[in-house]
Amino acid sequence: MSTPEEAYSGKKLDLSHLRIFGANIYMHVMKDARKKLELTVEVGIFVGYTDTPHNYYAYFPNSDKTIVRRHIKFQEEKAMKCLLERELHLHADEELLVPKDDL
Repeated sequence: MSTPEEAYSGKKLDLSHLRIFGANIYMHVMKDARKKLELTVEVGIFVGYTDTPHNYYAYFPNSDKTIVRRHIKFQEEKAMKCLLERELHLHADEELLVPKDDL
């Protein structure tokens, strides 16, 4: 069980940069880019990858912009929890749709 790249090159791929789509992200706002009482962190949503490794597309709803950022913190636990809850809910709905055999 390996990927085609691993079978061809014989090396294990580095997949540490892969993240969950839709996860909340936090980006530090530099001192010179903010005023005295403004927030030091901007909250966004992870929406994709760039061609350069470890650079990510982040959507920031407050400014309504999609920006490429490198140094961001991911909150993947919350995104994973939401995905699992949604999947469990979908399976429960599917069970309700299955017709019961009449006895």
